[in-house]
Amino acid sequence: MFINSPGGFVSSAYHLIDTIKQSTIPVATIGTGEIASAGVMLLMAGHKGNRFITENCSVMSHQFSRGVVGKEHEIAAASKDFQLDTARMVNHYRKCTGKSVTYIRKHLLQQSDCFFSPDEAVIHGIVDEVIKNP
Repeated sequence: MFINSPGGFVSSAYHLIDTIKQSTIPVATIGTGEIASAGVMLLMAGHKGNRFITENCSVMSHQFSRGVVGKEHEIAAASKDFQLDTARMVNHYRKCTGKSVTYIRKHLLQQSDCFFSPDEAVIHGIVDEVIKNP
């Protein structure tokens, strides 16, 4: 699966992630162009050993974000949903990268955007290998 994604809705990313993870056929993911936000979650969901990135791809990871409006009880409900989504995201990063929650919070899901080179994406466990141009 070739991925070039500026991100998007986390729920949409989980639809594809669940599809990849439930596949009995190993799914290779290949990041090209730009991989950001929910795109990073999708890229790292490929089966171990089959997660690649091209040498000119840019990678950006950050904390989950969402806008909330409404009455007090609606905002309280949205806050709980936000916490569940954040926990789900951290768990996905943990499973895919093999890194600790502390490491993930410090290096991959900081308050500000985190930009990585393809080689740094390998170091952080987002992908397994960089595809070099001939």
